[in-house]
Amino acid sequence: MVFVNYMNQPDSWQCKMNVAAGLISVRLGPRLVTDNERPYEVWYPTEDAPTGYQTANDIWDYISRNKGN
Repeated sequence: MVFVNYMNQPDSWQCKMNVAAGLISVRLGPRLVTDNERPYEVWYPTEDAPTGYQTANDIWDYISRNKGN
């Protein structure tokens, strides 16, 4: 995963990943819906809004469940 600056905010980062279900946007930064134990806010391609309080395990579980055929 490669993170780049998000929304021109010096302390916020985003990584976009193409997976079988579509494009996942993983964001990291202090103005997002996160905490120290769950540092990511993620926009999953099957959801209508971002999901806060995500971990790397949550992201991997989503990818594993939505592999497609």
